[in-house]
Amino acid sequence: MSKKIASILVLGLVVSFVLSSGWCAVEESVTYRNQEKGFSIEFPGDWEQIEGYMGTTILALSPLENAQDRFRENVNVIVNTLPEEISLDEHFQQNLAAIGEALGDYQELGKGSTTIDKTDTRWLAYSHRMEGYQLKALVYIMIKNGREYVITFSANSDDFSRYLNKFETIAHSLRFI
Repeated sequence: MSKKIASILVLGLVVSFVLSSGWCAVEESVTYRNQEKGFSIEFPGDWEQIEGYMGTTILALSPLENAQDRFRENVNVIVNTLPEEISLDEHFQQNLAAIGEALGDYQELGKGSTTIDKTDTRWLAYSHRMEGYQLKALVYIMIKNGREYVITFSANSDDFSRYLNKFETIAHSLRFI
């Protein structure tokens, strides 16, 4: 397995944790566009967006729910050019192995296939501990035009089900441009 793949996955997890320290439903969304990386994606209008943080293309953080909230649910998108042609299934298996290596205590909750913007996509849901937090994550992986697109969502385990529909809506809003 490539060290680059492991680094990308660990980066996504670290970014999710570092900037997460609520949940607030807002009907309005905003579209993030990145011509250079060839995609757009929609986020809830009240989520903070940060470009280029720790190797991500874009990171979006939910607002804190209240004064006791210590973790900001989040999504990050990482886009990388693949060094060689690889099938989505092979790439997905490499990512699964990299997650296992990076998070020795992770527990797979499910995996499967879907389509995002007419592109075959693989997903993985898992739980893990990080810095005292029990987290759940949902990762979507796709390949388009020689690039990998990795969308990672993270939430506290107790709050994950409240965010799942929002996470899926965000992922399925991705469009290749």
